[in-house]
Amino acid sequence: MGGGEIIVILVLLFILAVLAIGFLGLIYLIVRAVLNRPPLPLSALSPDLAQSQQRKDREHIKLLAIFHFMFAGLALLTIASLCAHYAIMHAAFSNPEMWKSPQAMPPKAFLDAFT
Repeated sequence: MGGGEIIVILVLLFILAVLAIGFLGLIYLIVRAVLNRPPLPLSALSPDLAQSQQRKDREHIKLLAIFHFMFAGLALLTIASLCAHYAIMHAAFSNPEMWKSPQAMPPKAFLDAFT
């Protein structure tokens, strides 16, 4: 690596560090704003309305938890499929001698299997 490439890498790392610090600062400001806001006066809501709202909030949190786990499962399936794809392609193309043997599937038929 030359000196110019190292400088470019250092500049990119500096930019990423500044963006990360800015992102953390934004999170800090949002959390501080939420924690410092005045609480809602309880007299503003009737007890029935407050209980109804709490019930809706609990239902929404349950749905949010379910969707969170569904998304995590889909993400794991995606990662697993990417790993399997890499393993297949690495095995198929890392050994060129494999294609020269008569028992090997020809490359055209191998690629047609994916279509």
